Formats: sequence, C-alpha cells, structure tokens
Amino acid sequence: LSKVIRTASQRQTKLSPVVVARIVYDMLGGLTAAHELKDGDGNALGVVHRDISPHNVIVGVDGIARITDFGIAKAEGRISSTKTGQLKGKLAYMAPEQAEGKPLGPAADVYALGATLCFLQTGDAPSENPDFAELDAEVVALLEACLQNDPAQRPTAAEVATRAGARLAQLDEGDPRQGLRTCFTLFKKVPWYTTL
Repeated sequence: LSKVIRTASQRQTKLSPVVVARIVYDMLGGLTAAHELKDGDGNALGVVHRDISPHNVIVGVDGIARITDFGIAKAEGRISSTKTGQLKGKLAYMAPEQAEGKPLGPAADVYALGATLCFLQTGDAPSENPDFAELDAEVVALLEACLQNDPAQRPTAAEVATRAGARLAQLDEGDPRQGLRTCFTLFKKVPWYTTL
C-alpha cells in the first residue's frame, strides 16, 4: 500500500474514495479477526497488532487488501520482547497510549487504522495537523472517532467495519476490487486509482 500511495503522490493525485473505502474495509476484516481470536478453550487471546500502517498492508492480485507483519503483535498475557522504554511500531501511526509506553488493547490498533485512513485521505499523519475541510462529513466523523486520545472513547474494529461497510455501499461504483486488481496489470501505464 505504501508503494501505491507513493506512486499516487508522484503523479500528484489521490486514491479515489471508493478505493480507499475498500482498502480500509478489507483491513478491518483482518483486524477484527485478530482482535476476536480465541484459543482452543474459547478464551479471547487479546491480540494487538501494534504496527498498523500503510507499510504493513498489501493489496493482492485478487484486489483484497490484507494486513501483514504480525511480527510485533502481542497477545494479552503473553511474554513480550519489548523492553521498558522501547517502542515498537511507526510513530506517525502510533496511538498515544502506545507512544507513552502504557498497556495496549485493540483500541491502539483502531487508532493506527484511523491514522492510516487519515494519511490515505489527506496525505498527512494525524500529528501533522491534516486538513479535513475537503473530506466528506462521514469520513471526518469516522476519523475523529478512531483518533480519540482516550482509548475507551474509540470504537471497536468491528464497529468501524460496520461504518466503513456502509460507506463503501454508498460509494459502490461497480466492483471496487477491479480498480485494486488493475494496479498489478496497469500500475506503470495508467493512473488506475483515479479512474474508479
């Protein structure tokens, strides 16, 4: 995804709203599955990815965006290799509680997903004071919910997925995955992400 964003920037364009909605919706599918993962006895594992960013999202040739690199993910109650004072993840996408070294829950990933959406929509991370003026009111409301400083005030990944799915349905212009698939066949030939 970071390569797609970089190419769009070089071409001085942005990803179309339907492509952004599809990417975020697909990311939320993976994030919700990770957050709801249970052990063999049905107990929640409390998995937190801790490094959601465009660098850790791939778009497959099937047009599905997937979260990758669970290398620093942590399951609740499991031993972590992170030492006190050591941060893991990308600061621009990191939840405040993560940057402060506080205990993390799934809400930290929701913040990072919101930061990724912010970057996809504006070209700026939340810490760069992005301009939301040109964004749809629903997108702004979703960003504001995900980027709450208090993790208890953020929605769950499943709640965000419901809102993102509704947004995707509003924007549906046929098959948004087709635009994502096109990136692999025409990536260097045409700006596929502006034609959707």
